[in-house]
Amino acid sequence: MILSESVKMHRKAAPYAALILLTFAAYALVLRNNFVGYDDDYYITENPVVREGLTWHGAKWAFTTFEQANWHPLTWLSHMTDVELFGLNPAGHHVMSLALHILTALLLFSFLARTTGAAGKSFFVAALFAVHPLHVESVAWAAERKDVLSHLFFALMLVAYARYARKPDFGRYALVGALLALGLMAKPMLVSAPLLLLLIDYWPLQRFSLDRAGLANLKRCLLEKIPLAALAGGSAVVTVVAQRSGGAVRTLETVPLTHRVMNAAIAYCTYLVKTFVPTRLAPLYPYPAEVDAMKAVAALLVLTAVTVTVLAAVRKYRFLATGWLWFLISLVPVIGLVQVGSQSHADRYTYLPHTGLFICIAWGVPALIGASRWGRASARPAGEGGGGLSGRILPAAAAAVLFVFAAATAYQVTFWKDSFTLFTRAVSVTQNNAVAHYNLGNACLGLGDYKTAADNFVKTLEYRPDDYEAMTNLGVVLLRVDELDKAASCFEQVLAREPGFEYAAYNLAIARYRQENYEAAAKAARQVVESNPDYAPAKSLLGRSLYHLGRAGEARPLLEEVLEADPENQLARQYLFKITGGA
Repeated sequence: MILSESVKMHRKAAPYAALILLTFAAYALVLRNNFVGYDDDYYITENPVVREGLTWHGAKWAFTTFEQANWHPLTWLSHMTDVELFGLNPAGHHVMSLALHILTALLLFSFLARTTGAAGKSFFVAALFAVHPLHVESVAWAAERKDVLSHLFFALMLVAYARYARKPDFGRYALVGALLALGLMAKPMLVSAPLLLLLIDYWPLQRFSLDRAGLANLKRCLLEKIPLAALAGGSAVVTVVAQRSGGAVRTLETVPLTHRVMNAAIAYCTYLVKTFVPTRLAPLYPYPAEVDAMKAVAALLVLTAVTVTVLAAVRKYRFLATGWLWFLISLVPVIGLVQVGSQSHADRYTYLPHTGLFICIAWGVPALIGASRWGRASARPAGEGGGGLSGRILPAAAAAVLFVFAAATAYQVTFWKDSFTLFTRAVSVTQNNAVAHYNLGNACLGLGDYKTAADNFVKTLEYRPDDYEAMTNLGVVLLRVDELDKAASCFEQVLAREPGFEYAAYNLAIARYRQENYEAAAKAARQVVESNPDYAPAKSLLGRSLYHLGRAGEARPLLEEVLEADPENQLARQYLFKITGGA
């Protein structure tokens, strides 16, 4: 009897252990990856509040800031916790994201297995979620912690909701609402959650049906979602305010509504294709200057055909309705009807919607085989695994798919090694990608490869002529290779459009100082000092320029202030010595 119980426990634990091992194997190389110069600096490495770790000041800031054009206080607290635990060691941050991802996969399996009774299919869905290459962006990108954190709360909410559905009471419902609120405070993409719960009511919970008797229960299910919808609606309002205040929302003049609708249709089909063929992945796919109308019409026809087919089979195959509508609905907040950012679509946006497609595949393929002549003779359509030939082929095919996707994920993880690797890859698999060229230029600048850096900044400016940061960085490259006239011209062009851009003004001061044009150097350096009195390098440069102009009396207090703030500043000390004669 004891042995029998032990065997049962091991059988129950086996799929959880398999999920952990499979996911860790696919993502193991992420532990060697560094931070990348693509939002990791804004969220972690260069964020002064996050770098302090967990503090009361940081907690208050997290709940009140619209930093990065968003409101996600739990995400900020998560990053602060990582810094508290691991400092700025990227391995620790990546381990935490991977752990959250694995835990979410385990919860997803638990929810589906308990509500459907189909452990094999549930494992396949959870394993696909765990090792699909499109999810690498969410897990391997430290700044995208918001994805794995919010989805963890979403998975916990699913488990809590299943418990509530079995035995409704206020406490269990309150737990569902609390978990949704926490998820929304990690990433507002969960605004679709109330509708997803309604789909779950239909399948697998089967709390209502589409016949006359079953529709009576639909009203109760809808009423239950009202408080949850209010939470989601509040989060949506705050998100729109945050994104507008940060200038992230593009206007209809910039991206017309017709373009948005056409791009949305193409994006939906792109996600479908990449679900099955996840190749040529990049951290950003630029929004096209012109959307292909024929491609958009074809995409709309495909989406319509699939949706009509699913709705026609809605009574016989409930899982199809839940899975397909889950995919369509959960993508709405990020499909581009409200265009935020410069991407046409993004791999990370599949993190939540993919579960719906995976449900369609895991339950749909056995059903399809069971409906065929060969399938009827060899499989049990309603059963878990079936018998005969298909009962052997399906598990083997599923294992092969998981192996291929896990290997593809391990390969994709290597591209997130560092900024140079990531954006070299992005440039090679996309076209007209100004963001990729800009970030590759920055990476090359940091590595001292000035020629490649300059080439990429020039490319950026071809696609975005008004990109003043790219123009400034091109000037910095020219400054490093002593092309002082060209460098100064870059900085002056930037300041003509962005007079308050301190970085350009400071570098212009350096260029003019090195040309011994001390009047121009002093003018540019003074501009920086007036806007940022605590910036010691600009104050030192201003003092030295004034000294060369014979205005030592004006230079002395500036240099003294520099040394007071930075006693190790040897240039300031040297010039102050010249002024005072060593006194």
